[in-house]
Amino acid sequence: MAHELTPKNKELIQIRENLQKKIDSWHIKNKGNEINLEEYKKFLKEIDYLKEVGPDFKIKTSNVDVEITSIAGPQL
Repeated sequence: MAHELTPKNKELIQIRENLQKKIDSWHIKNKGNEINLEEYKKFLKEIDYLKEVGPDFKIKTSNVDVEITSIAGPQL
């Protein structure tokens, strides 16, 4: 099973590395400047780091032990 996910994991790691390089570059370019939060958010959206909020959704599960569904704790 793990070998089936290896290509996808490598792709996701590459996407993350590319995003991190862009973010690092932005911070180097803007070093010493006061960060304008709106401009920074715009930049993060442009590189697809931030996404627009989607529609509300609900997740339904079944066959879960009662203690897991009713008690918050370290098992989560």
